[in-house]
Amino acid sequence: LNIPDDLEDEFNNRIGKEHTLEFKTTSYPPYVSMTTGHGILESYGDLRYPVYAVNTKKINIYAANVDKSQLIPLLNQEKIFWSSEKLKKSGFFSHTKTIELKLPRNKREIFPLSLRDFLPLGKGLIFIELDTQLEDKWSRFPKAMLQITNIGISAKFSPENNLIWVTELKTGLPIPEAEIEIRNNANQIIWKGTTDSEGKTQSPGWKTLGLKKQDLWTKPHLWVFASKNDDLAFTSSEWGTGVYPYQLGIFYDWNPEPVQIQGYIFSERGIYRAGEDIQVKGIIRHRDKGNWKIPTPQQVECIIQDPFYHQVYKQSISLDDYGSFSCEFSSDQEAALGSYQVIVNVPAKAKPEETTSLYSSFRIEAFRPVEFELHLRTLKESYVFGEEYKSEITANYLFGGAMSRQKLKWNLRLDPIAYSPPGHKGYIFGNQIERWERYGQEESRLISSGETSLDEQGQNEFSVFLKPENEIDSVSATWEATVQGPSRRAVSNRIHTIVHRGEFYIGLKPSTA
Repeated sequence: LNIPDDLEDEFNNRIGKEHTLEFKTTSYPPYVSMTTGHGILESYGDLRYPVYAVNTKKINIYAANVDKSQLIPLLNQEKIFWSSEKLKKSGFFSHTKTIELKLPRNKREIFPLSLRDFLPLGKGLIFIELDTQLEDKWSRFPKAMLQITNIGISAKFSPENNLIWVTELKTGLPIPEAEIEIRNNANQIIWKGTTDSEGKTQSPGWKTLGLKKQDLWTKPHLWVFASKNDDLAFTSSEWGTGVYPYQLGIFYDWNPEPVQIQGYIFSERGIYRAGEDIQVKGIIRHRDKGNWKIPTPQQVECIIQDPFYHQVYKQSISLDDYGSFSCEFSSDQEAALGSYQVIVNVPAKAKPEETTSLYSSFRIEAFRPVEFELHLRTLKESYVFGEEYKSEITANYLFGGAMSRQKLKWNLRLDPIAYSPPGHKGYIFGNQIERWERYGQEESRLISSGETSLDEQGQNEFSVFLKPENEIDSVSATWEATVQGPSRRAVSNRIHTIVHRGEFYIGLKPSTA
């Protein structure tokens, strides 16, 4: 390697002397890899599984045909897919093969591992393990559990029911009269059925089948097997890859609970003075099989904490026939000022479910009611850069009189937003990629501010030219105004208006998902 003497750095400094370096490269270290874990190969294909290798002379292949009854105990073994661990199961592998690799030196090559030698019928479940004979223990024994099948299974699992859809991998057509079998993690058959003419069947969910959660966070593990003639496939409730509802614009609960408690807790006012009575009410519902229902009569616990988290009220209250309750808390004349938290605990009906807590809040303050109000209005619903931003303010006393000649402060800011024109679902507008790169770096920009007074009618008008600087997308214009009354009390208000970057938007929509 020759480095010339006129080589310059970023400050235009030259190296000043020619340098010659010599070095020798070595070969790449031996390397073998394949996609490990679970996999599916279409039985109508050539049944070849890709293995990648560099500078490796030979590998040993171990394969076993797996029966449906063997599958779950096999996959539940600890470290089953660890490439650093050799599967220690005596007599398990029924096929052994050594392959001599005649590969070019220092070049990563793919060689197809033919599975037909291990599958007399050209379909079935097969577990394979490679002995790469590499010194690196973490890649010595890669393993894969492969389904060689023409059956595709799509399944939705929930506590109440499961929906199973069986189709052909080659055509996508439904498979009617396919036999469906559901097993638990102990390899016990807990449900059997067949698909209808649309390839679908519905089974009870884990709660309906009487299965229990091991703990609060872990759902019972279900295995679904589908078979038709001599073909077999399986899936698991623990697997989540495939088509998700959000890709179709469908809202869904990705982790449904069998029973879900929700409620609304509120007080009749948001703010009180010390010594006043606070009325707290609540409405509680539970969701069962996707439907909200009035809970059966039960006791709930209502707790109120002061701003220092000291408990100032605690009472057990019975729900009425409408799933509602009410309670009254009499605050002390010397009560601490600030935010009070209301906690309503709904006890669980059975373990390992936990108590559901619902929250609300109110404030106790020393306050004086507001004497006047502000109304802000822009003359247009939206603006475009290059136009005049025009707005109006009106301030009135609550008894109706105008706030003549009162002090007024105001400011106008531009804040970055993500905006898409309505009615164009699936399109991407604006500089979305750049916006991601600038995330957290964009700042609000103050473009105008000032102090003045209202006129005789308690009004004023404003006009600001909208000139872009660093904005490359549409922004939100936030106009905030503060009026000070004769008693030196100040009231503020604000209004938000879209400012478009230009007269039109360009949107792109992918032709494929």
